[in-house]
Amino acid sequence: MMPVPRIALINPNTSVETTRIMTEIARGEVGDAADIFGHTASRGPDVITDEISLEEAAKHVAELGRQFLEQSYRGILISGFGDPGLRRLREEMPIPVTGIAEAGMAEASAAGRRFSIVTTTPLLERSIEETAFRYGYADLLVSVRITPGVAEETMANEDAMTDALWNACMDAVTEDGAEAILIGGGPLAKAGENIRSKIAVPLVNPVCAGARLALARL
Repeated sequence: MMPVPRIALINPNTSVETTRIMTEIARGEVGDAADIFGHTASRGPDVITDEISLEEAAKHVAELGRQFLEQSYRGILISGFGDPGLRRLREEMPIPVTGIAEAGMAEASAAGRRFSIVTTTPLLERSIEETAFRYGYADLLVSVRITPGVAEETMANEDAMTDALWNACMDAVTEDGAEAILIGGGPLAKAGENIRSKIAVPLVNPVCAGARLALARL
């Protein structure tokens, strides 16, 4: 009997609770097809809210990922929406490395759908747009919708975050003409699931999309 493949999920921020939630979501997506183990960055912010912290996270992700060569992992999933450290690890690692942004954008844009990214971090809007361009989805990205208020405060309250995401999703559909919604952040994945049934268009959870793609690449 072949052993179940192991996938390392890397949380680029330092929140152990966020790692737990994202790992639980990813495990639920792949079921018995793989074992997913969560790993948390040892340095950096609890929440990545700007380009400086995103660049710093890339260094920590690469450092952490290098340790997995000796831990019998078959794949790596970077569970931060900017895919920090992805290109660096792909150059260095002999196993597949997947990012939740690349996976989420691929699913949201399936069959040529025009999609919107809904997130909580205004200082990362330009970075998100550049990521869409880099992956070849700029022409299908109709908007990046940002929830109002301070990102850290919104994300600290699950009910407030759920409400804010729902309002932004509704604006993306009714005002921007989005045919699909991509939740723009691993830490937002749980709140995204809370509103899935209330949105009239497909809603893509990036952690679920990332888990599926990471599994497919093994």
